[in-house]
Formats: sequence, C-alpha cells, structure tokens
Amino acid sequence: MSGNPYSVGSLPVDGMNQNPYKAPQYHPMEPLHAVAPWLAFLGWVCIIAGVIYCLTIIGLIIGWLPIWMGILLKGASERLKLGFQSGNEAELYAASKNLGTYFIILGILTLIAMIINLLYIGVVVMAVVGVLAGAAGGM
Repeated sequence: MSGNPYSVGSLPVDGMNQNPYKAPQYHPMEPLHAVAPWLAFLGWVCIIAGVIYCLTIIGLIIGWLPIWMGILLKGASERLKLGFQSGNEAELYAASKNLGTYFIILGILTLIAMIINLLYIGVVVMAVVGVLAGAAGGM
C-alpha cells in the first residue's frame, strides 16, 4: 500500500458490497418487516369479517374472499418475520408473493365496487329524471 491516504486501498470498505464509495446498504424488506405486526392485525380483521359474512346465506357467496385475504396477510406477516430474522430469502420472496396476491384481489374487488357504484349512480340519476319528467308532465 502506498503512503497516499487517498488511494483506494486506504479507504474503509463497506462489508456488504465491497465498494468504498457507497453508503451501507439496508435490506429492501426492512420497511415491510417493521409493519409485519400490522399485517397480522389486518389479517385477523379480514378473517373475522369473513366469518361474520359467512353467518348469512348471501354472505357465503362473498365471505370466503376476506378470509382468503386475511390468510394471505397473516402468512405474509409470519414469513416476513421468519425470513428477516433468519436471513432466508425464500421466505421473504414468499411473503412478497402473498402480498402481491392480496393486492391483486383487492384491486379486482375495487374495480368491481367502482363498476357497481357507477351502475347505481346511473340508476339513481335515471330514476330522478323519470320522477322529474313525470312531475313535469302531470302539471
């Protein structure tokens, strides 16, 4: 090594990436690991809501969806905790896959709700126009 304090060999080296010019890297799943308890809580809420839906005959039709979504969230929470603590990237991958499936289901349900709401608004507008037209014709 030369006596130059600015030579590459004299710089402290980051142990993770062996690049002396980069800041220490953090695990990309760290923010999700921090909210894993909230994922578990929301998972339980979804499961309980699904069970309550299933207590009615009509609720049986849609009650399984919140239960499935709750199971996905609980699974993601458990896998995040386990994978982050053990360093097992397969568990972290499975957790992110569970979250991805959860958000796909949530997105589809949101689109369905938006379509139903637009249809409802259309029916209400048509009913109001019909009532107003009938009231105007009766005068």
